[in-house]
Amino acid sequence: MKTVRFTKFDYSLGADNNSKVLVKMSGVAEGYRAIALQSDLFSKNKFFINPVFSNLALDSQGNVAFDLEFFVDSNFVNYKNILENKSAVAPVQSIPAIVPPVTSDNKVVN
Repeated sequence: MKTVRFTKFDYSLGADNNSKVLVKMSGVAEGYRAIALQSDLFSKNKFFINPVFSNLALDSQGNVAFDLEFFVDSNFVNYKNILENKSAVAPVQSIPAIVPPVTSDNKVVN
């Protein structure tokens, strides 16, 4: 949302390949309503697992500072698997451009 700004981002990977990735973020929103709407958007996103906003506090400008934690399935961020899957697809061959012959004064020869 335009009214929510994230100021810190951290993540940690589990030791197991099938474990989830823990994401921790901090941010500032223009109000509690903005956090509630952002929370609703995150909860509807299938890639964010159990998003929890915490430590809500008003700053001196009336904005709401917050922390956010959620999990992401490790398969979603496993770039090795993504690259391996892409290599299984044959690359598209480029077609060389056909350039008509030109004279020394750059006129196309028919």
